[in-house]
Amino acid sequence: MKTDFQKRIAKLDAATRIERAKKLLADKIINDVRVAIDIQANNEYLLYSNQLVDQIPRSYAANAYNILIGSVFHYAALRTVVLWDSARKDRASIQTVVEYIDDPAVIDALADEHLKAFKSRDEPRLYGIYDPEIDAEIDRLNKQLPNSFAEKQARKARRALHWAVYVARRIAVSGELRRVREWRDIYPVLFTRRLENVGGCSLSD
Repeated sequence: MKTDFQKRIAKLDAATRIERAKKLLADKIINDVRVAIDIQANNEYLLYSNQLVDQIPRSYAANAYNILIGSVFHYAALRTVVLWDSARKDRASIQTVVEYIDDPAVIDALADEHLKAFKSRDEPRLYGIYDPEIDAEIDRLNKQLPNSFAEKQARKARRALHWAVYVARRIAVSGELRRVREWRDIYPVLFTRRLENVGGCSLSD
């Protein structure tokens, strides 16, 4: 059964859906993914390595360190879950982008954009490198070969988009993501109990 958001998206034309998906990616999601990657890279040292722990001597500050580690891990879980929030107009999440692009007409339009970008003589190609000799050679091959280079790239883009949608939908309903959500929800309770047990005092005292 479709949600109200999915029903509203279905009424939009392909160009509008693409514009909104690109805006979400550019304005918020790409930066959020970078932040999540940075956090995970830092956690490799904090949580999964003895490199930092071995530099800290035995002391009464161990509990503070443990709370810091727990908080960092919880923040990483929060950032991950936010990226995978359910699709809604006011949510910059991967699932929202998927809803915008998961349509044959939208994927065809995106593949066509890819095709035009590779065929255009005025736009940089080959990952941003523009060379007149390379450009001329590509044009020559495009004219000679039945399956042109640009068309092959467009087909690759279409397959990649279908695969990305499939993977994103699998992750959205996966047990792993569900467990991360559950841990995110229960951690504040565990954190409060740990603080209340520090020194045998209660936060309400």
